[in-house]
Amino acid sequence: MKHFLRELFHYLQHELDKHSEGEISKYLEALLSGITWANPELRLSLIHMLYTRCIYNFLSRSTPLEGVNITIETPLELLNSQLITAYSSYLRTQHKEEEARYVEEQYERWLPKLKPKMKSLVSHVEQLYGK
Repeated sequence: MKHFLRELFHYLQHELDKHSEGEISKYLEALLSGITWANPELRLSLIHMLYTRCIYNFLSRSTPLEGVNITIETPLELLNSQLITAYSSYLRTQHKEEEARYVEEQYERWLPKLKPKMKSLVSHVEQLYGK
């Protein structure tokens, strides 16, 4: 819950930066009313949608990866074999063979489980909000 609330704050702050104060206050009032007054099923659905969007936003943030000149635009790109290869190669240039092997092993280990889940997340968010 701690991470969700922090990400929700970032998302709302991003929205605040995009809109005038009058527009955003109406939006926030509607959002808070929806959470406060909605029936439990609707409230849960609203929170699920916000949570899903916040996860997507967190994973989509362009975070530079040391030694790799690849821009990540969607969460699915985090599972790109070229990214892993480039990062492993960089680690080897830094004489970090053990770390490079670890990155490669973890990629191979988790890719089959993560890729379908990541595809599902991206698809779900795109259906709800567009790209």
